[in-house]
Amino acid sequence: MDAMTLGWMGAIAGTLIGIAGAVFGCWSSYRSAENDAQRALLRRSFVWTGFAGVVFIALIFGASTGFLPWWMYWVTMAAVFLPLGFWIRWMNRRLAELSTAARE
Repeated sequence: MDAMTLGWMGAIAGTLIGIAGAVFGCWSSYRSAENDAQRALLRRSFVWTGFAGVVFIALIFGASTGFLPWWMYWVTMAAVFLPLGFWIRWMNRRLAELSTAARE
């Protein structure tokens, strides 16, 4: 088996393991939601982040295999990971607000 085949196997296996981890994390978050408002926010979030994840994977694979220019790899990484911290902070704050609102 040559190095390229091993690389492809690793890329595909890593992607599938990452997707499985994301699905498990979404399932765990949804299961631990305290009310219907939180579940609705999580469902909307899962749809949008799932779509963004598919686009992210396609662009990274495209740039890694040479179908897209190499700079697209770095632009994609920056577009996803730079705002990620802000989105996580907003999401946590919004879930806490929905939790507090349901108790009142």
